[in-house]
Amino acid sequence: LLWIPRTTIIRKALLFNDYSSHKKIISTNNLQEISQISKHITNFDREKWDKISYKFAYEGNLYKFTQNDKLFETLLSSKPDSLFVCCDPNDPKYGIGLTLQDSKCRNPFEWKGHNLLGFQITKVRDILFKATSNCKYVSYAYMNHVPTIISSQCIESIDLISSGITQLNLQ
Repeated sequence: LLWIPRTTIIRKALLFNDYSSHKKIISTNNLQEISQISKHITNFDREKWDKISYKFAYEGNLYKFTQNDKLFETLLSSKPDSLFVCCDPNDPKYGIGLTLQDSKCRNPFEWKGHNLLGFQITKVRDILFKATSNCKYVSYAYMNHVPTIISSQCIESIDLISSGITQLNLQ
């Protein structure tokens, strides 16, 4: 089961200054409850959200899959040439608008949705494939600075996508 990471919904609430929803989201681990809260975020602006939500989906999945060893291993056990698909019949943006049982879910030309979540998870997987199992992948995506990198860390890959970082000194 693929779901939108909790951090994506947290960022959505903060983006639209809905601190009440933010507080509710961080106080629960119930995915159905988080999904319901997400649907009722105040001051929500669809156009603004559509322009940047893919960044939050990428970032949330990057954190989710790199901070949990089991999820990390599961993600990297998939075939490198495969595509993750979010078979959610009720979500034409993050999913494909079809169920897993629908034969059309295997043909992207027949999808009724955009599969934003599936593409972002695939992107995370592809980036993490580049890192070896002995080294950690580090992301500073969407950040304006790099915190101190501990020299004993084994880093093979650093993600700076959409960051404000213009220079990085590594020793």
